[in-house]
Amino acid sequence: MKNNKDLIKESLDISYYGAQLAIICGVAVFVYLFAIILLFVDTFKVLPYLVMYTLLILPFIAYYIVKIYSIKKDSEKYILTEGCPYKREPSLGRRVSLMLEIKDGDGETVQVQTNPIFGLSILSDLYFGEHIGQRLRVLYDKESERVVVIKIIE
Repeated sequence: MKNNKDLIKESLDISYYGAQLAIICGVAVFVYLFAIILLFVDTFKVLPYLVMYTLLILPFIAYYIVKIYSIKKDSEKYILTEGCPYKREPSLGRRVSLMLEIKDGDGETVQVQTNPIFGLSILSDLYFGEHIGQRLRVLYDKESERVVVIKIIE
């Protein structure tokens, strides 16, 4: 059986936040490479825009790094359980989080909310409609009420 650290690495949450971080960093690298070329042409016109772009993109990069770190932090506190989504909660950016009923470590049924990693569009990689009514394997931290979705149970 895999330990919690391995399960977290394979989770849908980490794959979503890691993909978002990779996209933002990829765009940033492309912009910086383009800016380096422009710096050789005229330094003084490009430099203020490059500083402004850096100040604009850093909060987004920091957000995803913090989200990944907070999920991985204290992995030994998580318990492995299963839940069935019964409702969706809207979030920003055409994302939704799912409400689950799970059993905590004490055997009590609790209602928890996942991170907003599921999409509203059928074209999204994690379309929420495919997960409503299906059982999901999740890791649950009772202390912080954090839920990490591992996978769909077939």
